[in-house]
Amino acid sequence: MNWGYKIFFSFLLFGFFLSVLVYYAFQSKVQLVSPDYYQQELQYQQQIDKLTNEKSLRNTAKISYDSPTGQLRVIFPPSQTIIEAQLAMYRPSDASMDRSWSFAPDNTGTTSFSLDRFATGLWQVHLEWKDPDKTYFKQQTIFLP
Repeated sequence: MNWGYKIFFSFLLFGFFLSVLVYYAFQSKVQLVSPDYYQQELQYQQQIDKLTNEKSLRNTAKISYDSPTGQLRVIFPPSQTIIEAQLAMYRPSDASMDRSWSFAPDNTGTTSFSLDRFATGLWQVHLEWKDPDKTYFKQQTIFLP
């Protein structure tokens, strides 16, 4: 075989490889963190204010995961009066697994959530709560075994 044919077939093979690569790139799903991320970006100053409010607290809410029982525990300081709270669990690899709850803590300031049916892996926990004066936000990463 002539060297010209070898060059031609190598270019042909390279073109086929690129076409297959482009085909698979268009078939893959691209998941955004949130479908309305643009609106959330416009309101991000409010989020910064909530984070600043949380950092200014002496005693802040604590988020802990107890692996043997499969419970996520949220503990608020007893000095704080909580009007309402919301907990959101975000799965970075699959947005369809995201869950959120609105709740009010009990008299001790503790609330537990069962995570038995959640997939193993990395999760983002977002906790937002309000007292009579301000709104607070805390974010924590947990790994479910």
